[in-house]
Amino acid sequence: MSNLYCVLKIKDKQYFVTEGDIVKTHPITIEEPIQILLLRDNEETYLGDPVVENGGVEISVIGVNRIKTDVRRYKSKSRYRKNKSHSQEFSILKIIKIGSKLKGVNITVIKEDEETKEVLVKKTAEKEVKEVKEVKVDTLGFSTRIITALTKNKINTVSQLADLSKDQIIALDGLGKKSAEEILNKLGK
Repeated sequence: MSNLYCVLKIKDKQYFVTEGDIVKTHPITIEEPIQILLLRDNEETYLGDPVVENGGVEISVIGVNRIKTDVRRYKSKSRYRKNKSHSQEFSILKIIKIGSKLKGVNITVIKEDEETKEVLVKKTAEKEVKEVKEVKVDTLGFSTRIITALTKNKINTVSQLADLSKDQIIALDGLGKKSAEEILNKLGK
């Protein structure tokens, strides 16, 4: 057994992890807190009350997958057959680093898309976003009409939209007065 290990609480489950472990959990979002309940760093053991303060873990989200489960019912000689299925999502996490010199839980999420690559890095313990690159306009929750108008005007990312002035947004083709107001409200202009 390694000298570096910890017990993490993700949602309502606890996981005993060491460096390099790969953990399958329920689907997690960046905002969800991951708590460190126990941390062992070489000779010292830190026990949380309820959470460890002097230590941290660096976690990388490798991916989010689905498991499809089929449920089949069958009764012989009666022609009774029922097929049902459901898909359940789960996240795959890799523990990169454990140590008492780290602060909080650092989560690195890497999402690869065909057009753009998004890299979101967030410290969940401190609730601050370090870096956001090229987030698509689709993720802001605009109506279909607004998204179509923005893509026709070749505005695909939030940074491109934020660079436009108020007058430029109002003058875009395919956007009416209400649509322009909705965009300006979301951007806080």
